[in-house]
Amino acid sequence: MDENYQRATNSEIPQAGEFSETLNRIFTSLREYFLERPTAAGVDLSPPSTHDVHSPLPGASSPHLYDGACGIAFFCAAYYSITREPQARELALRLVHPLRVNLERLAAGGDALADQPLAIGGMIGLGSFLYAFGRMADWLKAPELMDAAHDVTTLITPQRVMKDERLDVVAGCAGTLLALLSFMQEKSLQGNDTQLSRDLALLCGQRLLDSRITYKSGSRAWPACGSGIPIPGFAYGAAGISCSLARLFQHTGQEQFLEAAIEGFAFERSLFTPEQGGWLDPQTNSIMDLNSWCCGVPGIALSRLGSIAVADLPVLRQDLEESLSMTRALPDSTFDQYCCGNFGRIDVLHAAGTQLGRLQLSDYALELSRRIVNRAKESGFRFDSRQQNQDGKGATNFTLFAGSSGVGYALLRLSYPDLFPSVLMLEPLV
Repeated sequence: MDENYQRATNSEIPQAGEFSETLNRIFTSLREYFLERPTAAGVDLSPPSTHDVHSPLPGASSPHLYDGACGIAFFCAAYYSITREPQARELALRLVHPLRVNLERLAAGGDALADQPLAIGGMIGLGSFLYAFGRMADWLKAPELMDAAHDVTTLITPQRVMKDERLDVVAGCAGTLLALLSFMQEKSLQGNDTQLSRDLALLCGQRLLDSRITYKSGSRAWPACGSGIPIPGFAYGAAGISCSLARLFQHTGQEQFLEAAIEGFAFERSLFTPEQGGWLDPQTNSIMDLNSWCCGVPGIALSRLGSIAVADLPVLRQDLEESLSMTRALPDSTFDQYCCGNFGRIDVLHAAGTQLGRLQLSDYALELSRRIVNRAKESGFRFDSRQQNQDGKGATNFTLFAGSSGVGYALLRLSYPDLFPSVLMLEPLV
């Protein structure tokens, strides 16, 4: 368990700082919304069929960390760990109960269900459940969630890893890898055996090594699902996959993983177009959206930030400095959410300021947050219209990456940087 968290739970419970009113308002809206609605009886765990994994629904219709019940419960659990609001704990456990039941059924099915296709990614799929349950078990003091996490590891089978075609962080085995590494670190600190998780992590790493293709006779990278063309970016492209392999090198010391990560970063660097100030998307021959964590410069900055702790190479430092400077200079986004909005950028700048000891970055992230929160008091937070509810009210989106749960979690991280890990890179608690 994180020492800072241990201190917080064993002594005076901290309050939610200057954002306590906003956090309370976010949680209250969640509680009232789900109080009137039963949790989903069925849970669809099948792999997403398209590259665009954004869910159009704002509730718990999806089970995943990215766009559904698991992500909403993740915020509620984090909120409970600070406020000790019993209704937050109750809602978190209620939201994930159907998922736990389904995962237990699948795990008990053994070989009879071995061929059933399941999403395995770090934000959509089994990896997302593994990551969320591990943290929620600690925040809620709910050992049954750690049992559910163990069920998940039995479902991340070699067959499912080796059949994965997505490969990326959100829905592919790069995200599974990050979740496994975080779970390994947590189990190791508890003195538990980590061999199964380690073996699965190595298998994910091997799958990523074997899946590389050469782009225009240059550096190798990973084909994007659907197009078969390598792309930049954290969520679906080379930045996130390379970061996951760098983290695997940190745990194993196997040079092949670091070499692949460095080559992946080199591929991404080759797509940078100085005259247009961004990274070319080879699928469309246009510049990627710079504002977003998922495809833009904040995610690229985050990938280098997560990798320099493993291999502090001059070329990665240069990438980091350039991408942080670009992230800092971005105009405010139309939207506020984690994935494609202001709070993704805020969270990355806050993470960089904390890790690098640069108060100006942390202060800027805090000031931008204050500005958005003050504006939201009058007009509400703004979420992508693709994420609106069926009644057209985008403000009722409660998901982690596209709605108010993500805003709430980002505000908790700003208030307590030592207590809450970066979910944008599936960071461990410690």
